[in-house]
Amino acid sequence: MCHVKVRDKEGRKPLSDLPTPATFAEGRKAIDLNRFPRMDGATAGAGSSSNLRYEAPGNVTQALAFYREKLAAQGWTEDGSGSDVGEFGNAAFIKDGFYLSCHASKIENAKLVGVHIENKGNFEVRQLPRPSGSTEGGMDDRDEIRFETKTSLQGVADFYKAELSKHGWKEFESKDHASGGKLLVMIHGAVTLKIDIDERGTRIRSEMFGVYIPTPSTEQAAQRILDLSRFPKLTGAAEVRADWSGLEYVAGGNVVDAIRFHRAEFAKKGWSEQLADDKVLRFAKERFLVEAAIVAKDGGGVTVKLRNRGDLDARTFLHLEDAEIDPASTQENAKYSTASSVDSALDFHRRELPKFGWRESTDAVGDKMLIFTRNAMRLEVEVSTMNGKTAVQLRTWSNAKEK
Repeated sequence: MCHVKVRDKEGRKPLSDLPTPATFAEGRKAIDLNRFPRMDGATAGAGSSSNLRYEAPGNVTQALAFYREKLAAQGWTEDGSGSDVGEFGNAAFIKDGFYLSCHASKIENAKLVGVHIENKGNFEVRQLPRPSGSTEGGMDDRDEIRFETKTSLQGVADFYKAELSKHGWKEFESKDHASGGKLLVMIHGAVTLKIDIDERGTRIRSEMFGVYIPTPSTEQAAQRILDLSRFPKLTGAAEVRADWSGLEYVAGGNVVDAIRFHRAEFAKKGWSEQLADDKVLRFAKERFLVEAAIVAKDGGGVTVKLRNRGDLDARTFLHLEDAEIDPASTQENAKYSTASSVDSALDFHRRELPKFGWRESTDAVGDKMLIFTRNAMRLEVEVSTMNGKTAVQLRTWSNAKEK
């Protein structure tokens, strides 16, 4: 497939005259793809606030028409370089110096279209200076260029390290390939430049990183970290409940000895203790969190409850854009306030969470609580009013009964 287009080639500018690469916040302000509309019936997909892929019922023409309408309403202007050839199509949009690409392709043997939308950022790699003796032409696009040069491979790498560092770029990675080529990665704000150098020439690509909405691990991954049904128990324990996500039992002894026992057992398995109150211990490993509540029983002995709270950090989960996160929030219990009404907050979570693969459950109690499940994770969303503002509380639990 060959695309031919005519454009006015703008003269290359000095680095000092180019826009400062956008930060994460500036990229999200231009467009937040985590919250941007998707086609009806869209899959959960994958991506971030600047790069999103998903599939949905429909065809290429419908997908491009959908985003032309939605983006125009948000102030984006199409640059006229798009195409639609039936099984593959693309369109590009510009707004406030940011460049957005939208690709759509037919999914074979299905009545689905694959959609890929990417915020390319506000930095054009084709404006970058080139070492002396470099060719013009070749691939010459906003986010990717290729050229040949008489400068040595090391000379090209040294050239870009020196030039870019003068303007705030930091070296992130530099390595030699087994084939003899070199890779140099430079970062500034949320923009990354990957500079590949070999005997065939130099290739420079830019990428705008975004904010990722965390996804809970599968039950298999959680069990690999810890199966609580097999966790050691105090001598003489009488089991009440046990599965991979939770363990409850009663035993003789006192609270102090029981706490000492569980601290030792978690340490043996590589878990580190986190800050907690005087009633609940918290242990963390590979983003997973387990809480241990140990209390004295009436008449002697102790009750022990261990719960896997999962690996989803509720503080970084999807929330309303004006959210003010409570600094006392924890990974498994986050709170934030918003100027939105209670009904608007409920509608937001009911509308947006399914885009990321979460299913609403019917287990919620009352009309101010929502419960969602994904993989083996349970997410509780409770909305209330506090001090004249709307308060949202997110609580996470691993649940072996959820699939």
